[in-house]
Amino acid sequence: MYLWVVLATFLAALAAYVLPLRNDMDKVVDTPVAHAMMMRMVVKHKAGLKYMEQNGYPYACPGGTLTDDCRIKNLVTYGSGVLSNTSLDAYMPFGFVNDTDYVDEIRCVYNTGDEANPNYQAAVDCNTGSGDNQVLRALLTYGPIPERWLAVNETTVKPSGDLTTAMRKHFGTNQMAGYVVQKSGANYIRNFEGKDFLIPSQFTSLNTACASRACFAYVSWR
Repeated sequence: MYLWVVLATFLAALAAYVLPLRNDMDKVVDTPVAHAMMMRMVVKHKAGLKYMEQNGYPYACPGGTLTDDCRIKNLVTYGSGVLSNTSLDAYMPFGFVNDTDYVDEIRCVYNTGDEANPNYQAAVDCNTGSGDNQVLRALLTYGPIPERWLAVNETTVKPSGDLTTAMRKHFGTNQMAGYVVQKSGANYIRNFEGKDFLIPSQFTSLNTACASRACFAYVSWR
């Protein structure tokens, strides 16, 4: 009996080696895996947004009570910097694991340009700006794109078609979500439509982590 089991296993392995892959492999394997990869970044980003919400107005008021001294709606208790995975664990949705390959980072800036041509400057802190400039709080989530999911040619490196399809499903046309590209010494997020969004240069850890490898990135403003 044992001999038959060994023989059957050998024949099955041989058949798997010589037979062609099924025609719908992209639908049953590649596309679902691509969506799962994208979802890990989305979940990590939403955990960061929940962290910002729970550490801002009105939760930042002492004891959660809206006293006369705590009615400034821009009040927050966090500052610029990378959020530790330990601090984010409590904000992960039930059933999801905190993927440490992705990083959540907050930067507080103000814009001296306009929406079309922003010129971001570092804010003094996350509650005050400079003069009449409004504080803008940005959450950036980024992480590496595995090599097997990259489409590489002589001049560019970008996500494969499966990942582009996943981006189209999870993000809208105007969302700052996609992959990192560099132009004129600055980092941009390119979404699935090819639209580029400037990433504030204050996100210094991104420059180090994604300078020599392809990265996903997702920015939200609060």
